[in-house]
Amino acid sequence: SFMPNSTLTVSGVAVSGLLLGVVWYLLGFFFYATIFAAVGSLVSRQEDAQGVLTPVIMVIVIGFIFSINLLISNNDGTLTMVLAMLPPFAPILMPGLTAFGTAPVWLQIASFALTIGGIALVAWFGGRIYRNAVLRTGSRVSLRDAFRSA
Repeated sequence: SFMPNSTLTVSGVAVSGLLLGVVWYLLGFFFYATIFAAVGSLVSRQEDAQGVLTPVIMVIVIGFIFSINLLISNNDGTLTMVLAMLPPFAPILMPGLTAFGTAPVWLQIASFALTIGGIALVAWFGGRIYRNAVLRTGSRVSLRDAFRSA
C-alpha cells in the first residue's frame, strides 16, 4: 500500500542528507584548499611545489583512510565523536555520522563552527607565511623561517 507521509519523510531525510553532504564537501574543500595555499606559499618556483605538498597530501590521505575505517567500525564511539569535531576530520566523518543518525545536533553545530574557525585560522596563518615568504626568492623558505619573520 502507498503511504504518502512516509514517502515524504524518507524523501525529506534524503534531501537534508544530500544538502548536508554538499555543505560538508564545500567546507572540506575550503579547509584543504586553504592548507594547500598556505603551504604552497613557501615556494617561489613551481618545480619546488611537489616537495612541499607531498607531506600534506600524505597526511590528508592517511587521515581520510583512518576516518573512513573509524566510521565503518565504530561510528558511535567516543574517539569518532571527538575527531568529528576537529576540522581535518569533520568533512569526512560528519556526513557519515549524520547519515547513520549517530551525530547529535550539538555535535554537528560544534563541528561546523570549529571547521569555519579552522578555515579562518589556516587562512590567517597562510597569509602570515605568504607575507614573509614573498619577500624571498630563489630558494624554498622553511615553515619556521616564514612564520618567525612575519
